Amino acid sequence: MSDFLPRAQKAKAAGTDRGGMYLSPPRLPVRRQFVVEKQGRFDFTVWNTRILTIDTRKCHIYLSKARDAENVYHRCMYRIDSVELWPRFSYDRIRESFGSEPARLTLCVTGLVGTKATSLFTRLLGGEGMGRKQTVDFPSRVSEARNAAAQIQRSSRLGSDSLDTIEPSTLSSIWDYSCFNVEVWVIRCMTHPDLYEMAKALRATVTEASVMKGYHALKKRMNMR
Repeated sequence: MSDFLPRAQKAKAAGTDRGGMYLSPPRLPVRRQFVVEKQGRFDFTVWNTRILTIDTRKCHIYLSKARDAENVYHRCMYRIDSVELWPRFSYDRIRESFGSEPARLTLCVTGLVGTKATSLFTRLLGGEGMGRKQTVDFPSRVSEARNAAAQIQRSSRLGSDSLDTIEPSTLSSIWDYSCFNVEVWVIRCMTHPDLYEMAKALRATVTEASVMKGYHALKKRMNMR
């Protein structure tokens, strides 16, 4: 079972990174939620609105559908192996120009994901990106996601796509998952402030320096705005 524990969690317990240096991640609420676009697993041109929940205490990331935002426990990344912010991820991860605005709002998260079992029939009916092609209209998707955020996150502050806290009872135990696979989540934020807030939450979760790539460069870019 020790294989399920993220390396970042071990580093947090020791208070050091691989180089033995003490790390001081941002002090943030234990759990935060963000409205994001997630790239389809089978078609890189498909982007689906999702709710990303980050638990900085357990070092877990949960992914749920926007229309079922309370069901945060269906898909959980228990072990975070790497977080790559632009431009640290590979250019062939996305179809847009690597220097474009959508590319700059994108990040890749790799880790061990636990999934609750669903029937093959259900997956064929609702599987992400299976057999579908669509042209991404990024500005309109931002608008749609923000409308969803207004309904899903009534208690969040005005103009924000993040929710500071959620009830601990909604988060699931590792024993509730039947299937585990290493996955890459290609995620796109709606705005640069949203990206920065998510990066800070991930930085608080992933304390091992080598796991988080591009964080300091993002901080510099945000300070120049």
